[in-house]
Amino acid sequence: MDGSLAHDFVDTLVWPVILIAAFFLFRREFKSLIKRLSKLTVGDVSVELMDKVKSLENQFRGTDDQRKIDDRTEAMVDVQLSETLRPPFNEKDLMDTIKSASERTLSTIYKQAKDVRKKAWQSMQVKSGHDYPSELEREQDIELSRRWMQRTIPIFRALAETEHRGNWHRYHAQLGYALKDTGEIQEARNVLDRAINLWKQNTGKPVSPHYHFNWVYCEVRIDNKEHNDGQASDSDTQAAVKESLEEGSGFPVLAQAIKADTDIQAWLDRNALDWHWLDLS
Repeated sequence: MDGSLAHDFVDTLVWPVILIAAFFLFRREFKSLIKRLSKLTVGDVSVELMDKVKSLENQFRGTDDQRKIDDRTEAMVDVQLSETLRPPFNEKDLMDTIKSASERTLSTIYKQAKDVRKKAWQSMQVKSGHDYPSELEREQDIELSRRWMQRTIPIFRALAETEHRGNWHRYHAQLGYALKDTGEIQEARNVLDRAINLWKQNTGKPVSPHYHFNWVYCEVRIDNKEHNDGQASDSDTQAAVKESLEEGSGFPVLAQAIKADTDIQAWLDRNALDWHWLDLS
């Protein structure tokens, strides 16, 4: 093989997945073969071939390291989302590990955490309507579901901090829902505000009514508390709340929830508004 042909071979060589897999299984044999080939090649071609081998080695080393990180992440998340197991790690370690996971693993654990959050919320709703010997026992039982939901918060927080553009607004929204339903209303409002803005920036589609409903749920409670003297809200707040009430009533179940919310009713009363401008039929 003359020098020019050898260079063309190296420059145009494609390394498909099957070749990479073969290299991984027989890397000692490959390296031995390359050493023997170096005696037959011309000029610096053998050096280029050895560089290719080193590149493959580094690629496999990186792939293997990432696989270990992903496996550790999924194992940690499984424990974190358990109703009963006490995690043998702190939240910072969990979040740092999640942030180093691959996109495939981020997608997997997002779905896991979302499923747990929804199940915990449903459990809280069932317990709220269940008969208990006393209100104290009801609240204690609801608190167990609330603590289970709280376990999703560091997962969603880590996901939101990855800035994975494809799902970023969803990560913020799920974090906002979990914060809202565990009583962190102020932070939930801010996170949901971020989710709405990211949705608008990244999708170009109408924002989900669920985003608006949960945002306005938080906003009216914050605003009512800030105006406990009965004074009306400023015009910007009124406009933002009215917009989210309109958008958040897009589904019948959300419209019913809006109309049944005593804090929303109190906000409307304080601002001398009624339901006529909002179609909740």
